[in-house]
Amino acid sequence: MDDPRLFNGCEVTSLAMMLNFNDINITKQQLADAITTVPLEDETGLKGNPHEGFVGSVSGETPGLGVYHDPIAQLATDYVDSNRVKDITGKGFSNVIEALSEGQPVWVIVTSTFSPVTNMQTWETAAGPIDITYDMHSVVLTGFDKDNVYLNNPYGEKNQTVNRADFIAAWKQMGSQAIYIKKTK
Repeated sequence: MDDPRLFNGCEVTSLAMMLNFNDINITKQQLADAITTVPLEDETGLKGNPHEGFVGSVSGETPGLGVYHDPIAQLATDYVDSNRVKDITGKGFSNVIEALSEGQPVWVIVTSTFSPVTNMQTWETAAGPIDITYDMHSVVLTGFDKDNVYLNNPYGEKNQTVNRADFIAAWKQMGSQAIYIKKTK
């Protein structure tokens, strides 16, 4: 990731990539400053909910986890019309393929290994239990073929090749989270 480094900033970095693709001039730092945040743990011992905001510190100055699709989709609507932001979370991977086929990159949550992990945890949050892993990661899908997906990784690799079956399994493990921005006509 470009300086300044956001230790936990893959989600906002991936969103910045997707917005820039759509001719929205924005930086990951601007998005990091704008994202809703929630504490890693509250005064009662309940954990933060990544469906409500970025949990902990984006910069890594203090511990942090990350953020799920809901706050990212909401943040995207600060920069593009809300009817263009398509949150296809929970839908099949065929919806991701359809967006990619239309030339739209897709923001996703997956694992950092791009395959399922065995270290999932259940956190107690104010909204109830939620499954997380510290191995969560966000990337932007840019293409596919029958065996692979291609992605831009905030860790610096463009059009990285990843085994499609492993990727889909990890994506499903993380709740099939996906967002894209519909092209303007």
